[in-house]
Amino acid sequence: MTLNKIYLPLVMKDYKNDTIVDVNKGIALVTGELADLDTVGASWYYTWSHFPIPTADSRYIPMSYYGLFDDNLPADYDGFVLFLNEPNNDAPFGADIDPYLAALRYREFVKARPHAKLVVGNTSAWASMWHDQFIKEVILYGDVPLPQYIGLHGYIESYIKVENIDFFWNQIRCVYGHYDLQPEVWITEFADTTGDVASLQAFLDLIYSNPKITRYAYFTNRYDPEAAYIPQGWHDFGLFENGVLSSMGEVYRTRGK
Repeated sequence: MTLNKIYLPLVMKDYKNDTIVDVNKGIALVTGELADLDTVGASWYYTWSHFPIPTADSRYIPMSYYGLFDDNLPADYDGFVLFLNEPNNDAPFGADIDPYLAALRYREFVKARPHAKLVVGNTSAWASMWHDQFIKEVILYGDVPLPQYIGLHGYIESYIKVENIDFFWNQIRCVYGHYDLQPEVWITEFADTTGDVASLQAFLDLIYSNPKITRYAYFTNRYDPEAAYIPQGWHDFGLFENGVLSSMGEVYRTRGK
């Protein structure tokens, strides 16, 4: 199965044999073209589901957008769940969940599905205060394990550079370090919204050079620039454009940890 996925690109028009396949490389998948993962050498993906529902596709990691669950998530589920999506942001960009409610839902989730591995937060890069209050509240409950995984987002824009994202991410890591926690870091959304290939290369260098960062997912494969969740003025920075790899996609295809 794996060999087929590695060799399949050699017989398809837009594939090249220098594609870097990386178990940590993923896509925040807006549209359902799963073949896009193979094209860029990605090994996992997620979508923005309100409730975490596992599928037969082992590459898929379910999300609990608002920190909720139902019976679709088996009681013995021991895989990953992305817990919340940008709770520090208002809709349509995020879940708008304050850290007090987030901590309560974390506690309820962990008690009900104790084997699930929650990747907590998936916040925008400047959310250190949100994380600080969240972890304080979880510690105050005192009856559930503390998070072992956190999810962070980061976007390069005309006024936000790679070094700014690095600073914001380190602030959040320092919050957990203050409580003697060293969670594994997932970058569950990132991109260079300016379309600058060199800047994206530098962004990936930052991700690869940080030993605490494991998985990372580019936003996104293909998207509608008119969609409500796309801020006005952002460059079309998807991995594919008009059905073929974009310049950003070419960079992502040839990079890996």
